[in-house]
Amino acid sequence: LRLLQRETDNRYSTKTLVNAMNSISGTYVDKNYYMFDYYDEVVENLGKATNIDFSKRFMTLGEIKNIISQTKK
Repeated sequence: LRLLQRETDNRYSTKTLVNAMNSISGTYVDKNYYMFDYYDEVVENLGKATNIDFSKRFMTLGEIKNIISQTKK
């Protein structure tokens, strides 16, 4: 968590980062598609720090699994 805070140039408190990460969630829509309905400046900067594109509103399960596998490397 402190590393993410550092990667975002200490612009956000740890509480703000945790709240933003908790707000990122995908809702199952239909046929393997998920809709992500929360996006703000904090999430945008978290995405830049982690190289994850949170601006995509719809993703397939395969895309989500690919992101998870790349973060584990």
